[in-house]
Amino acid sequence: MSVGIYKILRALGTLEVRLSNPFKEKSNKILEKATSPLSAFAVGAVMSVLSLICTLPPYLLITSILSQSFSFGVKISLLAFYNLIFIAPLLLITVSFHYGKKIPKIENALNSFSKISGRGDLAMGVALVLVSLLYLLSFR
Repeated sequence: MSVGIYKILRALGTLEVRLSNPFKEKSNKILEKATSPLSAFAVGAVMSVLSLICTLPPYLLITSILSQSFSFGVKISLLAFYNLIFIAPLLLITVSFHYGKKIPKIENALNSFSKISGRGDLAMGVALVLVSLLYLLSFR
């Protein structure tokens, strides 16, 4: 519930907590220097390896589920679909940021997306608070 309240307050602009993380600050500087799709891909590959502790468990779960009772063609199709869901948006965002400064339509779309993302934090906060309240009320 506290995370939901924090997200609501942050979306409304009344609370902002900044934690100092030297690794994140250095990685952000490196990411800002990746100005071409090739360098962004290289930086993304390094960052993916560094974030394996977060990304590997769900990937291992999916691959173990796929390795059981499906045919080889279905396994490959499902694995491709899983990667498409998680990788394609990241590629689209990377390419959009690279070409966004050069093409005005993409830059306008990115600006409007940035405005919408704040509302996503508000919606996520409200959802977390509601789920927490329902959970607390169900145990009374």
